[in-house]
Amino acid sequence: MLMALVEPDGLTDALVSTRDAYTSAAAAAKQWKETHSDSREVLTYLVSYDLAHPRPRDYDRLDSELRGMGATRILYYQWMLKSDLSMEELEEIFMRFIEPATDSFIVVQIASGLCAWNKLTVSDNQVRQLLSQPA
Repeated sequence: MLMALVEPDGLTDALVSTRDAYTSAAAAAKQWKETHSDSREVLTYLVSYDLAHPRPRDYDRLDSELRGMGATRILYYQWMLKSDLSMEELEEIFMRFIEPATDSFIVVQIASGLCAWNKLTVSDNQVRQLLSQPA
């Protein structure tokens, strides 16, 4: 997707990718929260992604965004996230960082808190806390 930007003098148009034109998804999520003061339920999500032809910068940007949202990496491309954002809002955030034609992601709401794991990148206690405590 491309969009045109007009410089202040109105003489020059420049095309920039939508990716670079958007503000940080974390900033957008924070702004959304500030303008929607109603209390929403905090849910736990399992987030996983695979970039088909990644450049290190692509992973860094997405990983940085997830960390900024408070997510915890539990495997190399899997994260756990406690958030009051809806599934649709999370999808919108991911779409800002991937190439829809080639990249994949999945976001799963963990409703019961029941799960099994082995050898994650965080301690067992940290996983238990992610599954049980409010954000």
